Amino acid sequence: MSSSTEAPGLIGIQRAAFDRAERLQRRVSLLQWALAIDAIAAALQRTAIVVYVLAVIALALTTAIIVLEQRVARTRSLGERVRRMTLIAEGLGEKPTSDELLDVGLAAGDMEQEARDRDDPNYFATKTGFGMPRLGEMLEESAFWTCHLLRGSEMRAWWRTLILTVIAVAVVLTALPLVQAEQNLMLGRLICAITLFIISKDVLGAALAYGRAARSVREVMLRLQHCGAQSWPQDRLMRIVGDYNAAVESAPLPRPGLYQRDKDRINRLWAVHKALPATAQ
Repeated sequence: MSSSTEAPGLIGIQRAAFDRAERLQRRVSLLQWALAIDAIAAALQRTAIVVYVLAVIALALTTAIIVLEQRVARTRSLGERVRRMTLIAEGLGEKPTSDELLDVGLAAGDMEQEARDRDDPNYFATKTGFGMPRLGEMLEESAFWTCHLLRGSEMRAWWRTLILTVIAVAVVLTALPLVQAEQNLMLGRLICAITLFIISKDVLGAALAYGRAARSVREVMLRLQHCGAQSWPQDRLMRIVGDYNAAVESAPLPRPGLYQRDKDRINRLWAVHKALPATAQ
C-alpha cells in the first residue's frame, strides 16, 4: 500500500470518484422513493393542512434531489476525466503533465485518502508493454466490464419497473370496488401519481437507457475484436476509443452495489473470454 505522503495514482482517484458517485446516486434514489410516497399520500388526502405539509416536504425533497444530482454529476465527471487519462497513461505510457495532475488532485479534494486506499497497480489484467496493443487490451477489458454492469443494471431496472407496475395495478383494482362515486376524483389523482413515478427517468427511463448503453458498448467490443485481429492499427483504435468514451459517458451510472455483488462473477467470465480463440468470441 502507498505511504500516507504519496500522491494517489490515477486508478485510485478514478475508483474513488466512481465509488462516491455511486453512494450519492443511492441517496438520490432513496429521496426519489420518498418523493413518490409523498405524492401518493398527498393524492389520498382531503385535509388542506395535511396537503400543505406534504407539499412543503415535496419541495424540500425536490431541492435535496437537485443538489445531490449536481454532486453526482461533478463527481462522475471527475471519474470520467481520470478514466480517460488512465487509458492514455497506462496504455501508451504518456504520463499527464504536472499541471494536469495538480488540477485533478484539487478536484479530488477530500477523496485523497480514499483514492490512496483504492489504488491498484494490477487493476488491468494485460501484461503487454506500452503501445497500441496494450491500449486495445485495456479498452477491451474495460468495455467487457462496462457491458456486463450495464446489462445487470438493465435487468434490475426492468424488474423494479415490473414490480411497481404490478403493485400499482393491484392498488387500483383493490380500490375500485371500495370507492364511492364522489371518490373517483381522488382515485384518479392516485393513479396519476403512481403512473408518473413508474414512467419517471429513474424507473422505466433508466431501464431503457441501460439497454441502449449496453448495446452501444457491445458494438464497441465487437469492433475491438476485429481491430485486435488486425494488430491494433492506430487510426482505427483511436476512433474506437472516442466512440467508447461517448457511449460510457452518456450512459447512466450502474446500479449501486452491483459492482461489489458481481465482480467475482465478471472476473471469471473475463478469464473465460480471454481463453477463447478470437474466432469464438
